[in-house]
Amino acid sequence: MKDALIQNESQISDYPVFLRFIVYFVLMKIIIDRFEYIRQSLGLPLFYQAGWWDANAGENGWTPAVIVDHKGEIVAVWPFKVKKKWGIKLLLPIPFTPWNGPWLLPVKNEKDGAKAIRERKIFAELSQIIQNEADLIIFRWPPNFQNTQVWKESGYFQSTHFTRQFKDLNNIQEIRAQFSPDLENDLKAAEQILHLTEINGQQKEAFLLSQQTFLATKNISFKWNLATFENIQLNLRKLGGDDLLIEACDESGRIHGRSWAVMDKNTAWLLIQISEKKYRHRGTMIWLIWQNIVALQGKVKTFDLEGSMIPSVSKKYEATGASQVPLQMLIGGKYAVWYIIYQYITKKIIRK
Repeated sequence: MKDALIQNESQISDYPVFLRFIVYFVLMKIIIDRFEYIRQSLGLPLFYQAGWWDANAGENGWTPAVIVDHKGEIVAVWPFKVKKKWGIKLLLPIPFTPWNGPWLLPVKNEKDGAKAIRERKIFAELSQIIQNEADLIIFRWPPNFQNTQVWKESGYFQSTHFTRQFKDLNNIQEIRAQFSPDLENDLKAAEQILHLTEINGQQKEAFLLSQQTFLATKNISFKWNLATFENIQLNLRKLGGDDLLIEACDESGRIHGRSWAVMDKNTAWLLIQISEKKYRHRGTMIWLIWQNIVALQGKVKTFDLEGSMIPSVSKKYEATGASQVPLQMLIGGKYAVWYIIYQYITKKIIRK
């Protein structure tokens, strides 16, 4: 973990440059200590926990940005990783982290009006701070935060993505009753031929290889190896969370698909779901989702399917009856416009 960025909410941006450096060096150690306390004691969300970032980005490969108010109290945190490519500093999502960006620490008994004013002030400051760290900034905000106006005023571009969530796992038969007739028929057919298998190290490697192969078809690199994956599993348990790796196998021993979900005390996220094109049964996807639901019953309150940009998959997620939840994607920095143009042209070429 690199040294923490700091910023004082009470007009540090108006101070002369030399005074900002003085404040930085005086407070840096205090801020790091306090960040350690917050991340370990006050229960930041899973994807803001140091253990997740240490395992995923390397212990020295990421930075916790911290903003403090005029009293020296931390009011928001933002762990991020910056990497250079072609001389451009990129702040991008790290692998299999559904959302990131600044997380505002809650204030007890705060009224909605006061909260809105406080959020606006802090995020306006953060939107400027982070632009000093990277040339291109991309993050998908947690569903807790939907008001992106202050970011757009600071020159960021916004788009809305969606995920699907089962919000009550107490009665899983009620969840299944919401499946569309076609999806239910696929599930019943899959239940006749698919079963669970125990996961060992060899199967974990096969799972990682399948994901690497799948992402390669989309020109996305996947650099996790077995050691990294098992380190993430270990850190999840240290954080009080867990993970669930499921493999769909038929009686002949052929693998039809695999899924991987991670969880904290309240929510599970389906981060990976892949199927083997050569053998997969038409009901493999919904079978894996259902096996996750069964396994998660009594462990968490919410199961997040993590959405999908693939139309066929998105349509099947919709057919599960899971609630649609918006997530705000924000793109900023001096290369934001060029990135958006590049994405637009790339999609046009792919469609052709």
